Amino acid sequence: MKPLLSISRGEIVRRGVALSKSAALNKILQQVQQQVNGETKLHVAVVHADAEQEAAAFKKRLASKFNCAELYLCPFSLVMGMYTGPG
Repeated sequence: MKPLLSISRGEIVRRGVALSKSAALNKILQQVQQQVNGETKLHVAVVHADAEQEAAAFKKRLASKFNCAELYLCPFSLVMGMYTGPG
């Protein structure tokens, strides 16, 4: 199970779950597409837990599909990674 989380106005929001990593990434893209229009400039952080190459590939997918004013790639904190595992 892969939890889908976002941060909105300083609060962590549960957006759902997926059974695989690829399904989770696809759901994230679908949710972003539903919430924005093509003109919206997004401020995005792709956060990973010991999966920098996979996160960089997802960052490229986001950049190709959306108008990102800011697009960061960041490591997960050690404490949060302890609870979620790699990915």
